[in-house]
Parts: sequence; C-alpha cells; structure tokens
Amino acid sequence: MAGRRGLRGLLAALCVAGVVGGCSNGDGAGPTDEQGAEEQITEEGCAGATGADGMTTPKDLLAAVNDSLAFVETPVAFGSGVLIEGGYVVTNLHVVDPLPEVSVTFHGGSVSEQVPVVGVDALADIAVLGPVETEAPPLGLSDHEGLERGDEVFLVGYPGEVDAEPEPAISRGILSRVRRLEAFEQTYLQTDAAIGAGQSGGALVDGRGCVIGISGLAFAEEFALALSAADVNAAVEAILDGGGSTYRPFPDGPVTTSGTLSLDDADDVSLLTLRTGSARETLRLSLTGEQVAVQVMDLAGEPLLFNREALELAAELEGVPADQLGAPDEPVAPGVYEVELPRQAYIVVLIGTQREDGADIAFESSLDLVVYEDDDDDRRLRVGDRVEGVIDGLELQDRYLLDLEEGDEVNIRVASPQGDMAFAVWPLDQGPADSFFVDDSDGGLFGLDAEDVYRAEVSGTHVVEVVSLLQEASGYVIEVGPSDEG
Repeated sequence: MAGRRGLRGLLAALCVAGVVGGCSNGDGAGPTDEQGAEEQITEEGCAGATGADGMTTPKDLLAAVNDSLAFVETPVAFGSGVLIEGGYVVTNLHVVDPLPEVSVTFHGGSVSEQVPVVGVDALADIAVLGPVETEAPPLGLSDHEGLERGDEVFLVGYPGEVDAEPEPAISRGILSRVRRLEAFEQTYLQTDAAIGAGQSGGALVDGRGCVIGISGLAFAEEFALALSAADVNAAVEAILDGGGSTYRPFPDGPVTTSGTLSLDDADDVSLLTLRTGSARETLRLSLTGEQVAVQVMDLAGEPLLFNREALELAAELEGVPADQLGAPDEPVAPGVYEVELPRQAYIVVLIGTQREDGADIAFESSLDLVVYEDDDDDRRLRVGDRVEGVIDGLELQDRYLLDLEEGDEVNIRVASPQGDMAFAVWPLDQGPADSFFVDDSDGGLFGLDAEDVYRAEVSGTHVVEVVSLLQEASGYVIEVGPSDEG
C-alpha cells in the first residue's frame, strides 16, 4: 500500500540478478551493538542476527536489514524499497508511476535525488530504480520454501512516514497462507502483520532475516500480501535485461502552444501536461469549441482551476448537485482562463466537452504544453487473442477494436493480479451510451476480474474499452474467446 498524495483517478478527475539465491552478499548487513557484521550472516546467507541467548528477535532482524531499506518519495506517493546488488532499489510500480525519477532516502538521512526509474513489470507491480550510491549493504531475495503456515514473519518498511529523516518500522505476524495466482504464475505470501500506507515496496522477512517477498497489497482489510521473492527476482531480471513492461512516465515533449483536440463524446477527455520551473508562472489558456470543460491540477491532485462546465460534468458523474462541489473559476474573457501555477510542479490540464456527440476543441497557451498521446489505443483484437496491457497513472482507459458479425457470441475476460478491472463493449458507430458494461466477476486474487459473454446485435467493428477502477497503474490481460454458449 503506497501512500498516495494525489492524482485522483482521471475518470473522476473532472470531479474534483540470477535465480533465487541467498539473502545477502558477503558483506552482510549492518551490525548490531553487540555483534560484528560477520556474525549477522547465517549459514543460509541471510541477514539474520541472534542475540546472546541464541534466539533471533525482532530487534535483531530490524538491525540486520535496517540500513538496506529505502524510503521512496515522489510528488504523488511515498513508499518503501529494498536495496539489491548493483546499487538498484526494488519497489512497487504504483509507488513511482507516473514519474521518470524519484527521491530515495536510506536510514540515517542519506538522500539520493532524481534517481531514475530503470524499468517496470506492470503485471508484477515491480519497479527497479537506480543505481544509487550508498554504503548500505544490498539484500538478496530468498525463496520461502521451508516456511509453513504459522511461522513468524515480519514486515519492514516505512508506513505512515512523515519525518524529515525516515526510519524503518517493523511489524510481526505469521505466515497465514500462500496464495497461488495460476493465471499469472505468481505466488503471494499472506500475513497478518500490520500493513499501512507507505509499506508498498517494503520487505517481508522471515526469522532468518531473509527477504522472502515484497509487500504492496492488503487483503480483506486485515492481511498483507507480498509477492514472493522468486517472482520479484524474475521481474527484476527481466527489467535489467531490457524487458519488462512499457513505461510511459510524465511526458516532457514535444511541446506546443496551440492545437486542436478531437473529443468523441462527453466521456472523452484530452490531457495536456507541463512541468514548471523555479520561477512563478501564470498559464493563460484560450479554448474555442462548444461546451468546453477545463480543469487544471497538479500531479498531487490539488485542483488549481475548473470551470462551470467541468463542475457540471463532475456533478453528473458524482450524482450530486453542482453547488455542493464548490464555486467554478470564471474566464477572464470569453473562453480564456488564467491560473497561477506552483513552482517545480507537474501540471495536468484536462479538456472535455458536455456535448454527447463530442466536439473539436482548439487551444492556445501562453506556456509550452505537451499533448498526452495514448499510443496503444485502437489495437485490433481477434477471437483467441490474449493481450497484455497497462493502464498508466495518466490514462483513463485502453481501447481495443473487435470485428464481429451479428449474432456472434464471445467470452471477454479482463484480469489483473493487483488491479480492479472493468470493461465496456459497444458498436463503433453507435457510441457508448448504451454499452455492455462488466465489472467484478469473482475471479482473480480479490474477485475483481471482469468476465462475461457479449452477443453482437449488429455486424461491424466494436469498441472494447478496458478501465482500471483503482487510482494507480495497473497491468492486466484481456482475453477474447468463443462463448461456451455459442
């Protein structure tokens, strides 16, 4: 669970190395007051520590991994990370998305700014950062084999961190059960150790001091789930080998000060972005079109400007009277809006329309803007396809095209290891007003996968729109197969 500081789901934005091995390198982890580093490394190669009575305590374990746990921070979120070989830091994708670089702080106050995101694996919810320069010892990742239900485990990370000099926290629990997600060949370790916002990307450690998983999920509001170290290792290897998932962080170009945005309907939203510098800047935005809705916000979710049309759209989405959502900003001239922007900030401008049949919106800006392009939209699907996708933090949805004949019945399934997915289907030439919508269908790790049979009422191209109902990046797969009923 990352500590999210912002961007509300944009669907409502107008609403205000090697296979699994030992757990430490030969240098070991930082020593406790009573012991040297050599005594910290057990025969298994883990960073555990034993006290004078020969027993391992939470205090010993925390001391052993303390210096190798990182506090990861962006303008949007904060979380935890684990230092591994090569100076790389492993964390969750949803902690860093959609930033190209982050801040990393180790215990004791060692801070590395502008640490690059090397790559991500969206289906594993894993991101690799770095490399960073630090004297902290790297931790290895160890298989959980040999552990049984009821064995003690510990979560170590930075839940609820607000201090200028972050300090790792530890919580204790038991290994409650092992959950296998066969569709993605992933294993999750479930524990009743307390988990809170900021723990995402932290370490699940066993009694030997071995990192056996990376935490990031909560289950039934009482249990933490950690992706097994074997799966984390596989994701890290793929990323460092140049694989993993496509990562589209906050765009920085090409820039423009004018253009035209084509919106398909009242549900369609276009995004413009900019990053401010150290000087105070004012954005002057001129918009020409019918029933234009505009909202300006920073990436942390702070609304800076929204007009009456945006407020009315928000009220429609939220189902509440517009006067309960606040007072809109008035234009300084017809179709012209001005807003003072914060310094050193990531800014998002959302443009929509109240027209059900869409509109073309022309814009002129006093500052350089980037038009966000969702370059993976309108991919073609065929019956029998299984396609991987990612809905990023700056995306509303992914859109696919599927050709069907009248009477065709297809089974559509959208599944995600960590996300909450839904989908809608409609004939391309009819619009989404009366679309076939599917949400939770009881499948997947949390029962949140979406699956149902769609019957085409007309022949032609159909839109299949995939939506993430979470307010963070989600990797997923979409499968289209013949219906058992057909």
